[in-house]
Amino acid sequence: IIRDYRVVEKLTVSMPEEIAGLVVCSNPKCITNVEEVPTLFTIVGGEPLTITCHHCERPMEANEIRLRAKSRRGTTSSD
Repeated sequence: IIRDYRVVEKLTVSMPEEIAGLVVCSNPKCITNVEEVPTLFTIVGGEPLTITCHHCERPMEANEIRLRAKSRRGTTSSD
């Protein structure tokens, strides 16, 4: 936390258990890529980062993860 241009407190950041609506599933047949269904991923491992899609159960490693692009209306889309 910064106040008056000085660091007054440092917080430890941790990995969440789930990621909702931020990542695109790499499975082209996943329901989230076919219909307007929000994505949901579970963090399986931290080192190396591995996540699993809640809908199709596809595991993805860090090099496969793509973030959803923001649309002009402020909602997310997969491109």
